[in-house]
Amino acid sequence: MPNLANSASLADFIRRWQHTTLNERQGSQRHFDELCATLGADPHDYHFEERVTTSAGRRGFADVWRQDHFALEYKSPGEDLQAAYHQLKGYSDELSNPPLASITRRAGSATIPACNCSPSSNCCPAQ
Repeated sequence: MPNLANSASLADFIRRWQHTTLNERQGSQRHFDELCATLGADPHDYHFEERVTTSAGRRGFADVWRQDHFALEYKSPGEDLQAAYHQLKGYSDELSNPPLASITRRAGSATIPACNCSPSSNCCPAQ
């Protein structure tokens, strides 16, 4: 069980990431590693850039994944989160249907969770 971070370390994390200019590929692993460090979680428990084939036969990468726990797709500010969620749903079979699928984007003062849904639902809100 990860330790809860204190408000000072959370504030430092937010300060480091609130004005980032890194795109999705440049920033997702580094952001998640720092988030793990802030929360006291071990980043070695997770897979980054997991190569997958979608249910439609296209190849892609799941940004962060932990078997039997979750799949996480990062997006840059301004990207279509509905399309990103459908992208992640397309990966679910190959990722052993994780119970939680989440789409996030780094913007403003922190990562904003936009969709936290089971792969079988369609709960991601329209933008």
